[in-house]
Amino acid sequence: MTQPAPLAGLKVLEVAQFAAGPFPALLLADFGADVVKIEPPGGDGFRNWPPQVDSGGGEPYGISFAVLNRNKRSVVLDLKNAGDRARFLLLCAKADVLVENNRPGAMERLGLGFADVCRVQPKIVYCSVTGYGQTGPYAKRGAFDVAVQAVSGCMSVTGEEDGPPAKCGVPVADFMAGVYAAFGIMVALQDARRTGKARHVDCSMLACMMQAASLQFGELWGTGSPPKRLGSRHPRNAPYRGARTRSRRSPPCCSRSSGSARLPNGSRFSKRAACPARPSMTMRKFARTFTSSKAASCAPSCCREGPRPCRSAIRCG
Repeated sequence: MTQPAPLAGLKVLEVAQFAAGPFPALLLADFGADVVKIEPPGGDGFRNWPPQVDSGGGEPYGISFAVLNRNKRSVVLDLKNAGDRARFLLLCAKADVLVENNRPGAMERLGLGFADVCRVQPKIVYCSVTGYGQTGPYAKRGAFDVAVQAVSGCMSVTGEEDGPPAKCGVPVADFMAGVYAAFGIMVALQDARRTGKARHVDCSMLACMMQAASLQFGELWGTGSPPKRLGSRHPRNAPYRGARTRSRRSPPCCSRSSGSARLPNGSRFSKRAACPARPSMTMRKFARTFTSSKAASCAPSCCREGPRPCRSAIRCG
């Protein structure tokens, strides 16, 4: 007998586009929640983003949209239309959760804000995902992943040591906010069910990224010195970084020995604090072994737990 999914029976409405708003609803859908996505007449803007493939009927289909909106049903409503707003509130009356990622005040201007929805569903968990939260000097600003990566300080510690700040290769601000939003929703659901009162989850992309950078902020507050960009090097452990091998780059070396390269016991490298203080000298101890070996042979000796050499996620041609 098939067991029901953990969130089976949970009814979720999504009024969100692109990534940060749809992602928490996706996480809930993956665990069995019934997610109904409300799209404007022109559809979620992500539908038209590349890469696009043929859907089979001659119409292009956005892969990014498909990835973030699986396991959902879509309904087209023009929330600027009074009739469609009334239909939306009928859906709200039967929902457990509402997720939206509009700028603060946009839903209120439509008569669909937290207080409005509470009138038809007094136990609703209403989650707002925004760049900078519902209040504060930046609240009304729009936000994109790269802007939040910059404002949070995360770009200042990303990139090569002698290079400029760099954006992470994946949209971490969007997806970090989505994870925290989903977590906040589950916590608020417990509280709403216990108290019988609605809850508003205010999820700020900036706050989520600052939480993700807790170690770096701790270093700043504890020492007074801002952390620096280190490339793939670790600030408190060595050898721990990407290294070039004869065939390609290997994963970070996280062992104190690799093949014939070994840090001698009793040497000035024997204490954990010594290696990070001498990163270049430490890596030179390993460089000859790495550059004369293939990545596949380095990985088991560097990382006994089994990480694999770095490679492209998708090979073209």
